[in-house]
Amino acid sequence: SNQPHVVGLQEVYDIQAQVVIGSAPDIDLDFLQILISKLAAHGQEYSVAVENQNVFAPVPLAITPGGVGYQGYVRDRDVILVRHNVAWSNPSMGTYPTLLPTPFGFDLVRGWTSVDIVFGGNAFRVVNTHLEVESSGAGCVQTLQTFDLQNALGFLDTTFGVLPQVVIGDFNSDPADPGCAALDGLSPYEIMTGNLLTDTWFLRQNDLSATGETW
Repeated sequence: SNQPHVVGLQEVYDIQAQVVIGSAPDIDLDFLQILISKLAAHGQEYSVAVENQNVFAPVPLAITPGGVGYQGYVRDRDVILVRHNVAWSNPSMGTYPTLLPTPFGFDLVRGWTSVDIVFGGNAFRVVNTHLEVESSGAGCVQTLQTFDLQNALGFLDTTFGVLPQVVIGDFNSDPADPGCAALDGLSPYEIMTGNLLTDTWFLRQNDLSATGETW
């Protein structure tokens, strides 16, 4: 209802599966297209400015109790949507070299997307990301991915010029995050707020003693 100018989405799944045994409809669940269609149905026009691909997980043969067999894949994306009347340029994306292997034949890859926005006479850069989940035992992976994010921010500055940055996403890190013991207890939250980024929770609450819910 607030019609935001820019929307950052994480874990935007695309699930595709074809029937290889028996007879049934194929599975086509692209949640990005579902969302865009639903927004349009409510008169909300948004463009997909940029999307990346993080995890790509092949789905081996799966047979339902009814005997129908499916094969396909699941992919995970970070996406930035921009409202129809907002000017944007320089869509960019990437994945982090730091990742979490799994025993299932695919890696847990995380990444980022970005776009430059001009609105109300002001230009700024929106960067959207999803860091690894700390509870997965990936505290150090998560912290190292934050350094990867810093490198991505530097790449964007070098490539497109320096702009004020707004970093949004699913960081899986808050002020109470214990961080990575092998890296002097550094957490994603500490790295980001220690490098010229401001936690907007404090600005919204106008209370620097607030715990903050930035994650």
